[in-house]
Amino acid sequence: MRPLGSIKAPSLVISSDYDDEGATFNPPPPDKSFWKLGHRGERAIAKPRKPNTARKPPVPSDSHADIEDWIGRVMPDLHPIVKRLDELICETIPGLQYAVKWKKAYYGLPELGWIIEMVAYDVSVNVVFFGGAEFDPPPPLGTTERTRYVKLKTLEEAQGPEMHKWIEQAGRVPGWK
Repeated sequence: MRPLGSIKAPSLVISSDYDDEGATFNPPPPDKSFWKLGHRGERAIAKPRKPNTARKPPVPSDSHADIEDWIGRVMPDLHPIVKRLDELICETIPGLQYAVKWKKAYYGLPELGWIIEMVAYDVSVNVVFFGGAEFDPPPPLGTTERTRYVKLKTLEEAQGPEMHKWIEQAGRVPGWK
C-alpha cells in the first residue's frame, strides 16, 4: 500500500485556460468533429427531406358523412365555428367532394382537386386555401407555394364577408391534385 502523500491527483487546470488574472475560465473551443457525432458517438447522417409529392391526396367521396363525423370530434368550443364554415363551404360551392385524412377535413371539386382544408386545433380553426395565393386579396397567412390560410377563433370571424369571398374564389381556382 502506498502512503497517502505519494498519490497525485491529475491536474484539471491548465494555466492557459484562465485569463491573465486567473479569475475567468476560458475553455478551448471544441473540436469541430465533436459536433458531427450522433448522441451515441457515431457519425450523424443528415436525413434526406421527403418531397411534398410523398403526401398523397385523400380519396374523394360524394358523401358528407365523414365530414359530419369529423365535426362531431372537434373541441366543443369550436363546434359553432366549424359547423358554420362547413355550411358556408357547402352553400357556396356546388358539386363538392369530401374527405377526412390526417384529422383534417377536405373539400374539393373533380376538375380542380382539393381546394379547401379545414383543421381544428384546441382554440382555433385553420382554413387552408390550396390556391389562395391567386385570390384577390389573398388570405393573410402562409407563404409557401400557392397555399394561404386564415386562423379563426370566433364565429364572427367565420361569418365575415372576406371569408365568404375566399370560399367563392376557392371554387374557381385549381387546388391540390
